[in-house]
Amino acid sequence: MTPVKRAALLLLVVACGHHDAAPPPPPSSPEAAVDGDTALASPDAAAAALPPPTFAELVRTDRFDEAAKTIDAMPAAERDAPDVKYARARVALALGDGATALTRLDGLETALPALSAAILHARAEAHALAGPPADAAIYFAAHLGSVDDQLAAARAFVKAGDEAGAARACGVVLGLEKRTRLQEAEARALRSKLTTPPEPTLAADVRWLVLKAPDLSFAAGADVLLAKHDAKHPLTAQELVARAHVLADAGKLDDALAALGFASALTPLEKKRAQADARMRARAQYTEAARLYLECAASKEGTAEDLLSSARALSRGDEDDAAITRYADVVKKYPKAPQAADAAFLSARLEFLHGRWVKAAAATDDYLKKYPAGGDRDAATKLRALARLANGENAAARKLLELIAGGEKDASTRARFLNLAALAALRDGDKVHAVARWTEVAKTFPLTWPALVARARLTENGAPLPPMIDPAPSAATVAPLVIALPPPVDLLARVGLDGDAEAELRSREGTLAGGAPGRSVEAQCIAYGMLGRGQRRMQIAQQITGATVQTAPSATTRWAWECLFPEPFARSVEDAELKETLPRGLVHSVMRQESGFDVDVTSPARAVGLMQLLPETARAVAKELSLPHEDAWLVRPSHNIALGAHYLHSLLIPLGGSIPLAAAAYNAGPEAVKRWTDRMKGLELDALVEAIPYAETRGYVVRVMGNLARYEYLRAGDAGVPDVKLAL
Repeated sequence: MTPVKRAALLLLVVACGHHDAAPPPPPSSPEAAVDGDTALASPDAAAAALPPPTFAELVRTDRFDEAAKTIDAMPAAERDAPDVKYARARVALALGDGATALTRLDGLETALPALSAAILHARAEAHALAGPPADAAIYFAAHLGSVDDQLAAARAFVKAGDEAGAARACGVVLGLEKRTRLQEAEARALRSKLTTPPEPTLAADVRWLVLKAPDLSFAAGADVLLAKHDAKHPLTAQELVARAHVLADAGKLDDALAALGFASALTPLEKKRAQADARMRARAQYTEAARLYLECAASKEGTAEDLLSSARALSRGDEDDAAITRYADVVKKYPKAPQAADAAFLSARLEFLHGRWVKAAAATDDYLKKYPAGGDRDAATKLRALARLANGENAAARKLLELIAGGEKDASTRARFLNLAALAALRDGDKVHAVARWTEVAKTFPLTWPALVARARLTENGAPLPPMIDPAPSAATVAPLVIALPPPVDLLARVGLDGDAEAELRSREGTLAGGAPGRSVEAQCIAYGMLGRGQRRMQIAQQITGATVQTAPSATTRWAWECLFPEPFARSVEDAELKETLPRGLVHSVMRQESGFDVDVTSPARAVGLMQLLPETARAVAKELSLPHEDAWLVRPSHNIALGAHYLHSLLIPLGGSIPLAAAAYNAGPEAVKRWTDRMKGLELDALVEAIPYAETRGYVVRVMGNLARYEYLRAGDAGVPDVKLAL
């Protein structure tokens, strides 16, 4: 295998990631064209063509009110079927109706023995809602390895008036390793309100809440309880700073500053620094942060880091020219400090981001000469080449871009810089070389962002296009696997409880593998593909070799493609794409990258669920849509998808329908992308993507576009793959 082919294989399995930003203002125009041939029909016409959802589809898409009404309106013989009764009980629990759930669960263990454990669990949930809570508490407390069940036990014990039982359950939660911060906060908050735990335990709980979770609702009143249970040990200055950091990270700047106000032991310099840090963490009041850092830098104890932070704050506050001046101050005042190298690079990057290509080229030359071991050397080398390309220094740019591509270990980055080197060659008069290079990239890295760019360049220059992807080699016909979902997986899937079905199937993977010797991965992929979820399917897909999907899907490899690029939550995604007139495949492409189809995932940045929405973003979007919303609903697939799809729609419109730019805005925020496009005039899309100052966002655009190319190729072959408009 050639090195280029080996590199191409690395591009075919796309990693997953995180994040979201605050929503833009409501769009002024109702619709926008989108790049490529992926726009949908009008939502009203398309929705009218869809059949009404069955009760199972309503359950599957979390439309529990409608599901309850649909089931209750069914003929008695259908309504009283055991599987339907179980589904109705689960719907009742989702609606907080414990009494109906108990009625529907009555005697079901006999009719559905394979679900007896799940029925017992559901009955305990119903008892927790409708009583007697002691029965629920006893059931949940017996499940010592489950954080969720122990929390449910603690709640039920509190409701039953059994404080000792509640304290025991909270203690079990805190002893389990896989608890989340949210779960720990609830356990400590519950225990802190009891009278039975000893004072040291209560003091430890409220101190943890005050320091580790002050941004959560569970910590409400914890500071008052701390004064009650541990009055002799008020928070230290360092603890108050730590509390402020948590609050600021959650965007609660006023609360963070209030916490710092109590830190009387801090020196004036330390307090100013902490106040500036809080503003930076909260992403607010950057001008004030810059002023505070500058005052720190001007003091006798001031540091190079203070002055550098002041410049960074100015830049974040969109005062870039002032930031450039301050970066120059860092270099002048602290020429030997590491911060001088940082400042020199950041200044050069700002020159580039404002479209001042000549200054950017000179500044990167200066950086690379003065700081040969600088931490930003790789980024500066790329920025220097891009500056020369943008400035029309085509021969110099070509040489630099080819050097970058030749030294790149990352396959995707290498392919992208080969494209740019070909562009420089074209502008330098060497069209033959440019066309040959773009053809090579399009063939070697099929259905990736580099390939989409290369094909767009070939089209611009009237050159023939290579096949979208090489055809699959001829192979011996292999009989298709016929997979039947085992009980009770089949029953759960039939009534729309796909999450439960996925969990049940996971415990039966060995049986699936044993029934398909030599094809166990294929069997599991097919089985999970029969459910409406994608997380486990994606995990299994990591066992598929790159060579399997290096050529077009065939009768023997299509299962692998569909396993790597699944389409879970199909009805919710279809509804959202129709309503928001989104390009086909975009929601799945974003979802795959954001969460890997994990419904419950929460990122370190607090983004939640399939589309990784920040709670504050979700609230704003729900308000714009006039949708009822609770933060807890972000783990509901249909709700998360609906909000994420509308947010995507609102990003596409002001960006002229450019999918790559909308992907960048989804990751970095629309304000940042608007600044880049407004200021880097004359830079085409492929170069602009490489100029994005955030490595995470660059990679995000590349992966989402690769996802979209593959999803659309699977759906419609060559015609489905979106065209890319490079001119901005």
